[in-house]
Amino acid sequence: TCTFSNSQRGTIVVKKVTDPVGGTGFSFTDDIEAPNNFTLDHGDTKTFNDVVPDTYTVTEDDPTPAFDLTGLTCVEDDTNNSTTDPGARQATISLDAGETVTCTFTNTKQFILTVSKAGSGTGTVISDPSGIFCGADCTEYYSKGTVVTLRAQPGVKSYFVSWSGDCSGTDPTTTVTMDADKTCIANFG
Repeated sequence: TCTFSNSQRGTIVVKKVTDPVGGTGFSFTDDIEAPNNFTLDHGDTKTFNDVVPDTYTVTEDDPTPAFDLTGLTCVEDDTNNSTTDPGARQATISLDAGETVTCTFTNTKQFILTVSKAGSGTGTVISDPSGIFCGADCTEYYSKGTVVTLRAQPGVKSYFVSWSGDCSGTDPTTTVTMDADKTCIANFG
C-alpha cells in the first residue's frame, strides 16, 4: 500500500518599519531557512517562499540603545493563530497550507539627552527616569515622548545659577521632553 499526502506550501513575509523613517541595520534570526539570519532597513521586506506548513519563529535582535520595538503584528490570510511577544522581540508564526503570513516589526528611535556642567562652581545633575548621574554619566537614551526631570545639586561652596541649551530657567529642577536629541547645561557658580 502506498500513501501519498500533498500539502500546499505557504509564504512568510517580514517587514521593517522605523519612526522616523531611515533606520538601518536591524538584524533578525529565524528558524525558517538557512542561514537563519538576515538584516533589514526601514521599508525592507524579507520573503520566504515555498515554506512547508509548520510553526516558525522570527526574532529581532535588540537594537538598543538607539531604537525601541514599539509594534509587532502578524497578519494572516487564514486563521489568526500566529502570536507575537514584543518583550522577547519575537513572532511565532503558525503557517497553514497555502497561507501568507506578514509580520511587521516597528521600531521608534530613542533620543540622546546630554548634560554638561559649566561655570566656576561644581555640582552634579541627576535624572528621573534614571540614567544620568553627571558627575560620571552625562548621557542617556530615552524613548520618544519621555519627559525627563533634571535636578542640579551644587557642590560644597557652590550654588546653582541657571540652565541653558535645551533647558532654561533658574530653578535647579527642570524638565525636558525627548522629541529630538537634546543638550542641557547646568551652570554652577
